[in-house]
Amino acid sequence: FSQVGYIALLTMLLVAMLAVCVSLYRRMTRLARKLSDLDQQNRSDRDAWEHAKSSLRLQQAWYKLLFNETSNMVLVYGVNADGMPGKFLDVNDAACRRLGRSRETMLTLTPQDIEDVQTAAAMPRYTRAELVTLADEDLIERENIFIVQFVRDIINRREVVYERDYITRTGTRIPVEIRARAIEFEGRTFIMCVVRNISETREVQRELRQSQRRSQDFFSPPPFGVAIYGSQRNLVNVNLACLKMFGAPDR
Repeated sequence: FSQVGYIALLTMLLVAMLAVCVSLYRRMTRLARKLSDLDQQNRSDRDAWEHAKSSLRLQQAWYKLLFNETSNMVLVYGVNADGMPGKFLDVNDAACRRLGRSRETMLTLTPQDIEDVQTAAAMPRYTRAELVTLADEDLIERENIFIVQFVRDIINRREVVYERDYITRTGTRIPVEIRARAIEFEGRTFIMCVVRNISETREVQRELRQSQRRSQDFFSPPPFGVAIYGSQRNLVNVNLACLKMFGAPDR
């Protein structure tokens, strides 16, 4: 090569190298921009995830607060594939306290373990002959059919209110009103029971029945007339003997 040709070749190589450098610079700039975007997206995702975790922790805190601060017993259980109630999934402090069991123990039990369901002898669907001839296994099977139908009724109606007696660890029976509500979550069915102690209500009802019975016993048998007047001298009650004495109709 002549000197002029050599210089021309070097110039061409420098231009080519410069073009390559420019191309590499542009590519690196694009890659750096993509990395920056990815990093920003990652930070955004991380922030969103941390926010979601914080929100979830807050929801869990509120759930536990409301769950445990109520004076009513709250129990949650799932439904097995055969339709029978599963073990308790969650119970609040009031349930543990009233039933005299630890939370760990409660989570190993099912509703049948703490409910005093009517015995087979008290069930109107059994005849005396059936109770004599049916084996224990047959009675248990029929009881399970009744329980499955009852759980299905809760699911279909979404909410059912009924009364039972709960049995504490010491065997004490507590009359309760149970408000059972079916909840669907991620394709599974759960039953949440809010349970209210109705011992005082039962006692008031019992005293009212006794009072009514005493009043009926007092007014019905005596052959002498009995009349009760109020503070305004208005007639409050009168028995049949008194009506007959004055020739008044008995109605």
